[in-house]
Amino acid sequence: MRNRIFRSVCLGLSLFSSILGAQEVQNWAAPPYWVPGATAVSSTARSGRSLEAASAVGGALAFHSLTPCRVIDTRGNGFSGQYGPPSLPAFSPRNFTIGGQCGVPVAAAAVSFNFAVTSLSTGGNLIVYPQGGSPPTTSSLNWDPAEVAISNAAVIGLGASSGIGVSVNGPFNAGSVELIVDVNGYYNADPSVTTLNTLSGDVVLAAGSNVTLTPSGQTLTVSTSVPAGPQGPVGPAGPAGATGATGATGAAGAAGPIGPQGPVGAVGAAGATGATGATGAAGTAGPQGPVGATGAVGAIGPQGPVGAAGAAGAPGSPGATGAIGPQGPSGVAGAIGPQGPVGVTGAAGVAGAKGLTWRGAWSNSTTYATDDAVSFGGSSWISLANSNFGQSPASSPAFWDLVAQDGTDGAAGPQGPVGATGAIGPQG
Repeated sequence: MRNRIFRSVCLGLSLFSSILGAQEVQNWAAPPYWVPGATAVSSTARSGRSLEAASAVGGALAFHSLTPCRVIDTRGNGFSGQYGPPSLPAFSPRNFTIGGQCGVPVAAAAVSFNFAVTSLSTGGNLIVYPQGGSPPTTSSLNWDPAEVAISNAAVIGLGASSGIGVSVNGPFNAGSVELIVDVNGYYNADPSVTTLNTLSGDVVLAAGSNVTLTPSGQTLTVSTSVPAGPQGPVGPAGPAGATGATGATGAAGAAGPIGPQGPVGAVGAAGATGATGATGAAGTAGPQGPVGATGAVGAIGPQGPVGAAGAAGAPGSPGATGAIGPQGPSGVAGAIGPQGPVGVTGAAGVAGAKGLTWRGAWSNSTTYATDDAVSFGGSSWISLANSNFGQSPASSPAFWDLVAQDGTDGAAGPQGPVGATGAIGPQG
């Protein structure tokens, strides 16, 4: 495909409402391409007078449009620093950084400007060039003393610091002018296609089946009318997502009314009988008494008829409790007789022999004295010494003497005769 290169195309504007400070910046036409080294200038402020210069070096750069934006106003109106006052005096060049302002990239190669001057007192011209470069011999704007304001559009390359240099030329007594500058786009290198599927040079695009090519200006639209294919099969279901967190428990609802009481259920079956407890130990049998003699059996008398039951009499009412009789008077206590005299104490009798002191069953934790008697093994023993402790009576003859030995059990006596059976009493 061939690119058409516009070397020196620029349209000027005499938009006095914009120059004189209107809020809205008006737009203007800009060439679609710019070649580095070429200056595109158009002057419409002076009929029949136009200064243009263009030198084609390198490839063309495409235009990138921006919303019209004011970047410089030496009158003030909200601008300050290098973009605001003071006004421009003659023969005093001034630099302005454009990259980074109003959407212009710092790397932009050139910018589409609209330059305007006002407060004119003498004739003159405006020279604009890349910052750091040599001022050109051509001007971007020219005016006569009689003009109040004038504007012109131009494409100017950016120089050092992504800026431009501006200088006012005129008589030495030209005074100063106010400068207003707007931008509406920039030029920059864009990637270009040099080959297409191994083809180079001019390539012809031909519309194929169901394909339409529609050119419009510098735009070629490729469209297709191929119908949509059938829908593909449904893919397998993805894995189930993780279970979400349990929500907060809601408030408890109001208690409902109590329902009617249900019928009484049937009585359940009786539970199994528990196991019988163990039989207790048999008690000690008591001694058997003598068997009595057997009495003679009496004859059974005839049973008399059962008499009719008499009617129960009504219970009598309890009698009244009799009154307690008066207590008789107490008799007079007799006088106490005099005590007789104490008799003479008789002489003391002869002291008898010392007896035994019975201490019960022998214990190995008891200390015994002489003549203490104990039972041990069914026999009775007497202590022969004091401080008798821990000495067993059966094995310590120096400490114990046998008093009475346990005898053997005697033979059992004969059983007595069985007694006669007593007579049976009469039957009621």
